[in-house]
Parts: sequence; C-alpha cells; structure tokens
Amino acid sequence: MATPDKTQWYRDARFGLFLHWGLYSVSGRNEWGIYLDRMPLAEYSRLAHRFTPTRYEPRQWADMMAASGVRYAVLTTRHHDGYCLFETKTTDFCAPKTGPRRDLIAPYAEAMREAGIRVGFYYSMSDWRHKGFWRPKDFPESAARMVETTHAQMRELMSNYGTIDVLWHDGALWYDPEAPAATAYRSAELNAMIRKLQPNIVLSNNGGIAEDFHTMENVIAPLQDPTQMWESCMEMDI
Repeated sequence: MATPDKTQWYRDARFGLFLHWGLYSVSGRNEWGIYLDRMPLAEYSRLAHRFTPTRYEPRQWADMMAASGVRYAVLTTRHHDGYCLFETKTTDFCAPKTGPRRDLIAPYAEAMREAGIRVGFYYSMSDWRHKGFWRPKDFPESAARMVETTHAQMRELMSNYGTIDVLWHDGALWYDPEAPAATAYRSAELNAMIRKLQPNIVLSNNGGIAEDFHTMENVIAPLQDPTQMWESCMEMDI
C-alpha cells in the first residue's frame, strides 16, 4: 500500500467524478448492454467502426469539473467488452485502429492536468471476448492470454500517459471457484508493477486484494476495517 503521505491528497479531495464512456455508447445501451442483451460478439465488434466521437472535447469536461469543485477524475480506459480507448500494441480492438482513429486517453489526461484536476484511470481486468473468462477450466490458453493482455495493457497505461494519480481497476471476476480472482489475474504481481511505474499512485481494492481504498457502488456501507479509506460511486445517467 502507499504510505499515508502519498494518499493524503486523496483523503483531502473528497469529490471526484467518474466518467463512464466507451464503445457501448453507440448501441444506446449502458456498458453491460452486450451482456444483458446477449449481443453476439461479432455484431458488437462491428460497432467499433461506427464509434466516431467527433465532438470529444475533454477540455470542456475539465473546465466544467474545475468550476464544480471536482478534485480528481476517473475515465474508463477499457471496460469488460475489451475495447481500449488508448493506443495499444496488444489488439486492433482500440480507438486508434477503429472509428476514432486516435488515442482518446492522452487528450483527457492532458486536459485534466491543465485544469489542476488529478488524473485517474478505470481499467477492467476482464474481457468478455475471451472464452477463458467464462470457462477458464475448459479454455485455459484463452484465460492465460486474457491475463497476459491485462498485464501488458496496464504497463502501457502506466508508462505512456505521464503521472497517474489514482487507478480504479475492476472486473476481477472469475468463473472457477478453485482459483480466486486475485490469484488468476496475478493481482499482487500486477499491482507491484503498477507501483514501480507510478510510485505515488493510489490504488483501489478491485483487483481482488486490499490496497489503498475500498470501493462500493450506489451504496454507503460499513467496512470491516473502519480505518481504511473508501469511496462510493453514486451513478447519474446523462
């Protein structure tokens, strides 16, 4: 875990904004639409070439956030659909190689810093496109590829976008009761790599192991350890 002096800014900030945005916006459904609607993966993948955010203006976001008192922001770099908003060498299923034809994370990070807002990333460790996610025992090679890709993409995110202040990783889901998610995703190894590349980063516990802060969604509930930092995401659809 980070030392208290490295997390003090987070304790003091209190007000952050979570931006949930990605390929799924093309379908007019939320980020779980592909799962809830049972959309075939091939059909969903074709949306990537219709995803053309020509009015993407992160500086306008940053200006509104700063005026509202937002102290830090977290943007989805990849959700469970596996689509990356950033430049990556691991897959063509990403913004620079499909509809947007550009990296969407770099201008976000730059705009936040210019506005004096701490930069945060969300990243899903799981990818629904891999059979090994759903049936790791039946498709162990697929599961291993998914985990290796997660580690490779996290290295890219932690290496290519300057100082990252907070990481809200997610999706440590695993359909094998004999292998805990943190073990399957090699979360301890992953977090060690993250801290080596970003020594001052504040990490969530969503990798399956306790870290700097505990996260919860749409609820405020007591923690087993009342001394632990916590954050609650209260959703608003717009």
